[in-house]
Amino acid sequence: MHGQLGAATLLIAGAALAACGSGSSTTPSSTAAASPTPSLDSCIVGTWTSTGVSGSGASNGVTVVANSGGAGEVVTVDSSGNVTIDATNVQPISATANGQTLSIKYSGTGSGTMSTSNGQITFTPDSNSTLQTQTFGADGTQIGTPAPSRAGTQQYSCVHGQSLKITDQGISFDYVAGTGAGASASPTPT
Repeated sequence: MHGQLGAATLLIAGAALAACGSGSSTTPSSTAAASPTPSLDSCIVGTWTSTGVSGSGASNGVTVVANSGGAGEVVTVDSSGNVTIDATNVQPISATANGQTLSIKYSGTGSGTMSTSNGQITFTPDSNSTLQTQTFGADGTQIGTPAPSRAGTQQYSCVHGQSLKITDQGISFDYVAGTGAGASASPTPT
């Protein structure tokens, strides 16, 4: 059972680790460098605060339902695709996995890069990230070991200057523009 709950943790953590998104994409600009510049939707540039998590999904035979929590993550994306994530004040996520009640705690800080294409966002964390996810049973007992941030690709949608939704395998994280509980209607420029 511990292996299945670890999969449940990664299912929810995967959705949390991608920071932002939108349905349109920009064309990479040409540079003198040999490698192309990744595409980044301008809708996601700015600072965003998570308001919660919802949905359900299945992975490796485990069905996960996100019930509540997840508010408080602050994500900043600059126009080059550099991302900083502050999960020090994220509310624990209440979830069930195959009927078992879980508390999932996402914490730490980190940075990385992202790109967008065709309604998908790809996040690659830097090696210095302290972001991690820990899962606890209903009795408070830790299940498995903390899971570090990981690279991944998720679906996204964005309303410029207002809202952002990141979805991974049926689990969605919602964001509003700005920082803190009184996040503004316009993203903070970076």
